Amino acid sequence: MNDLVAVVLMLAALFGPPLVLRLLVVGAAARAAKEPWLRRSLLRAPLHRGFYRFAVRVPSYPVDPYNLSVPVEILPFGDGRPGERMWLPCRPATRQRDLGPDGSRADVTVQVAPDLRFTVVCLGRIGWEYHGHVLTAAHERVLPQPGGPVAWEPPFYEATTPIGPAWRRTVLLPGGRRLTDVHLDHDGWAYVIGVLHAPTRQDAEWFRDVILRTWTWIDAGTGRT
Repeated sequence: MNDLVAVVLMLAALFGPPLVLRLLVVGAAARAAKEPWLRRSLLRAPLHRGFYRFAVRVPSYPVDPYNLSVPVEILPFGDGRPGERMWLPCRPATRQRDLGPDGSRADVTVQVAPDLRFTVVCLGRIGWEYHGHVLTAAHERVLPQPGGPVAWEPPFYEATTPIGPAWRRTVLLPGGRRLTDVHLDHDGWAYVIGVLHAPTRQDAEWFRDVILRTWTWIDAGTGRT
């Protein structure tokens, strides 16, 4: 294939066939081009680069979310709050090592499926005040707050988790997704552990508790479990 044909194929790809076919044609034209400058131009085309940007962003999920094979350790921060160890089905997507302005720390966020995300947040020390808001105990802060774009789904009740008593609530988010979380306190520190899931996902809370069965606290003073 000569360079003229390669140019024609590129033009046809840009203005004719569907997107996937365009990408295939541009790639084939680049491989067939004899002149290095033309090959570089084809590979640097916005359409081609866009394809690779898209490909890089395609998320991957564990084949079996219940295969908890990845150990995760969140060390104590140094301000008295404990740390924790747990096992997850894959590496966490994000882990916040610094505190937020309100003293909170996002310990773990892991997307295990398109319709299931698991999160752990240490809200701070109970009694801390930030912008006039006092961080209360779990049984008080679980009560729904009026207003906002979300709806609260009753009931709100005390629940038993593998790491201690907690208080459960579910928030209905725009688009139909649900955030079911449990609030609990440990050594004077407030935690919220949630699962963001589709309404059709029936095992969301079960999945959360499976992870919590692997959970051990790390003492802030000694670093021991």
